[in-house]
Amino acid sequence: MKREHKWDRDDTVITLYFTKHGTKHLPVKDEKELAETIIGSSIDSLKMQSSNVNFVLGKTHGNLNCFSKLQKEVVEEFKTMPETELRNVVLDIIADTDRKAVVDERIKIREEIRKEEREKEEKKKLDAIFRKMGKDPSKMRSIGVRPIPTKVEETEEVE
Repeated sequence: MKREHKWDRDDTVITLYFTKHGTKHLPVKDEKELAETIIGSSIDSLKMQSSNVNFVLGKTHGNLNCFSKLQKEVVEEFKTMPETELRNVVLDIIADTDRKAVVDERIKIREEIRKEEREKEEKKKLDAIFRKMGKDPSKMRSIGVRPIPTKVEETEEVE
């Protein structure tokens, strides 16, 4: 799935925190979860944004140098803020009720994507089994689960 993410100010503030302090003290297990569920981007996109932020911070070695005006503004505004204060700003962004709905939707979409990926993997495994049996999977009919017939209970006739 390819989605274009439009980076906004909140995303950039979160990226600045991530760039300077990683994911510690944030309500995520890792940077992938931060990118996908909180920001709504890919991990690669987050890393590129982080590289640009590093460049603006003055760490020019090995970083991208195609930063945006927004990145420069956010870095200038927050670069001297202590970690705890910046973390509180980020946690407020994440806890914002409107943003929470967006985050919940992103989590739902991500779970649906993972479900689709699992189903594709299962289909590949079944196709491999059919090929081993000498069958062409594309010509196989879908096999559904048939309900087990139940014994019809005899009713007593009332006179």
